[in-house]
Amino acid sequence: MSSEKTPNLQLHKWQATDYVQRTEFNDNFVKIDQHAKQVTEQLEHTNTEVKSVRNRETALRPMITIIVDDGRIQDYTILKRFTEEYGIPFTSALISSRVGASNGEYMGLSHINELQSLGWEFIAHTHAHQHLSELATEEEIEAEISLCVDWLNEHGFNSDYLVYPFSSHDNRVMKIAAKYHKASFTGRGINFSPTKPSQALPRVVFGGTDNLPGQDTLEFYLSQVDEAIAGNGWLVFVIHSAYPSFDETQQGYLEEVIEYAQSKNVEFVHVAEAYPIFKNVVETIDYLGGNEYNYTALGANGDIYTNKMLSTTHQAAQISRTRKITASMRIDEIPNLPKGSRIYEMIHSVDNHGFPVTSGRLEIFRAPSTSDESFSYQLLTGNDGVSYFRYWQSTNDKWSNFKTFDQNKSVYIKTQNELTGLELPSAFSSGITMGELTTSQASTGGLPLGVAGLLITEKAGNNTYVEQTYKHINSNRVYVRGSNGAGDGWTAWQEVIKVEFLTSDSVTASTNPSTFPTGITYCEISAVFSATNGFPTGLEGLLITEKTSTSNYGQIKQTFKLHRSNRQFVRSGNFSTSWTAWYEINMTAYTS
Repeated sequence: MSSEKTPNLQLHKWQATDYVQRTEFNDNFVKIDQHAKQVTEQLEHTNTEVKSVRNRETALRPMITIIVDDGRIQDYTILKRFTEEYGIPFTSALISSRVGASNGEYMGLSHINELQSLGWEFIAHTHAHQHLSELATEEEIEAEISLCVDWLNEHGFNSDYLVYPFSSHDNRVMKIAAKYHKASFTGRGINFSPTKPSQALPRVVFGGTDNLPGQDTLEFYLSQVDEAIAGNGWLVFVIHSAYPSFDETQQGYLEEVIEYAQSKNVEFVHVAEAYPIFKNVVETIDYLGGNEYNYTALGANGDIYTNKMLSTTHQAAQISRTRKITASMRIDEIPNLPKGSRIYEMIHSVDNHGFPVTSGRLEIFRAPSTSDESFSYQLLTGNDGVSYFRYWQSTNDKWSNFKTFDQNKSVYIKTQNELTGLELPSAFSSGITMGELTTSQASTGGLPLGVAGLLITEKAGNNTYVEQTYKHINSNRVYVRGSNGAGDGWTAWQEVIKVEFLTSDSVTASTNPSTFPTGITYCEISAVFSATNGFPTGLEGLLITEKTSTSNYGQIKQTFKLHRSNRQFVRSGNFSTSWTAWYEINMTAYTS
């Protein structure tokens, strides 16, 4: 008998001293034959899929899907008329345990069946609407997903697609979701080919409480339609019909968006109609833990995307023939650009989308850091030889302005600690020089607070126009200084103060001081929220937080100003992780 077996097919393997049995040969032949059959079938399937790429690329066209989360009664009372007036379908993501809830907040089967008869689609939103990534065990995650699938199948609805509650997912969730669903939705953005992983497709928030600043306007929504049209993309809007933020104004915007898209001949479709067209021909994903994974895809348009390690300096790359990237896109809105990856885009005169050249080559690199995007940059080289550079500003959450340099100047990326911080302006070449410094190197070089960070030097051509920016890693603190004019010294470092406007009612009176970024933040507090979350008087007002240090919570102060009143309350961090009591400022009316 054989004493060993091969590692893959478990074929019998004999040593010189082993006896050989005929049945062992037969076993080997059967396993080889079965494996050959599987390989042949897989090759035939892959060949069929690859042959279909050309046809599917032709089928790619701009599409819009509107997914409404939770199955609230407002889907019926508010959104039904849009179907009746404009003839568009909606996709409703149902929480199976809440269908027909006795409190009347959710639709019952009679409402759902009527909407289905009007052309609505119904998909999964789990059984009890929990944060899936926060569940302790895989068994709990699978129960949340499978119970909803069972309910949908039992009632004749589509169980192929899932919307993650609160967009909450990790690698565990994605692997389990893939057992039950063809695709799942989360995150923000438009679906371009090749798409993101099928279990992590993005959507665009419409009229939600979690809209980013400036992304709840009609202009923003229309710009998303335009981008989908320009790039043959699949735009998936997400609406929460019961949210107060989806008010009459937002409903009016929805009407205008529908009319605008229909005037451009953009189709409104179900998930089940769009996904088979936009799904990747092939995608492979290797889960690395947490939310990290290696991902490779062949898109329906024939493009290949990968974020796998390619070399020590290029962590990921993509060559795109059809992708449409605009100059206004935030770093997290750029299609298929996960952290630690790099993509390339050709800019053409007919669709330069706001870039400063009519034709050229765009390189975009997104930093691998889990919390800081400051290493991210865009390098644009025009066909006329002039190049442009800009970087992501974590302090104010937007790109810097493009700065030009000619073909004889360049961007110099230094290795870690190659720069010391002690270099004079005259030591730098014209162009942009970037380098990361560790804490010890930053301390030795006299950089602000002696904290690790990214040092960026911009030199226009002589020693008079030299500027340095120092960005702390894993922080939003940024410092700047300039040449003293002679090239033999620098001005003093000055910190750039960030002003940020938080989403209304997004912090409570007990929110930890460490949660707030350095700089000044403003947050509108409603009366209902104020009364139940510890704010003085329980009335509506404006919360202003001023913070100058990330390491000392005593250097943070809050002011709460009541609306339509001159009453103000102040408090400070108490050098730990909590606050002092609120104190009212006594105001005396001014008389001339």
